Amino acid sequence: MMSATPLEQRRRRIDDRLEAVLTTVDPPALRDRLQQIVLAGGKRVRPLLTVCVADALDGDTETAVRYAAGIKLVHAASLVVDDIVDTAATRRGAPAAWVSFGPDGAVVASDGLIGEAFTLFAPTD
Repeated sequence: MMSATPLEQRRRRIDDRLEAVLTTVDPPALRDRLQQIVLAGGKRVRPLLTVCVADALDGDTETAVRYAAGIKLVHAASLVVDDIVDTAATRRGAPAAWVSFGPDGAVVASDGLIGEAFTLFAPTD
């Protein structure tokens, strides 16, 4: 079996952080919606760039992964709203959030993603 490439390892760390953050969301109905939106897939280009740049500059990888997860949450929130505005029925081959939850529910989910991102962006010291 081949070992994961450094890029795949970084992506796994970002996905692990996203999963850990989303597991703590309350209430459970909001948690389920956020997980459906964020864990549905995607390339993770913005988060990967964040971690790669931090690594290239000898930055703190753990901090970079935390910010990378926050960046993914903000981007996902923007896609939820974009799908509402464009009335796009699907996202990554699945029903768009507004189709699954209704426009109001999708906006609430988008706000929840932003709130979780702000938590990740807050200083931990």
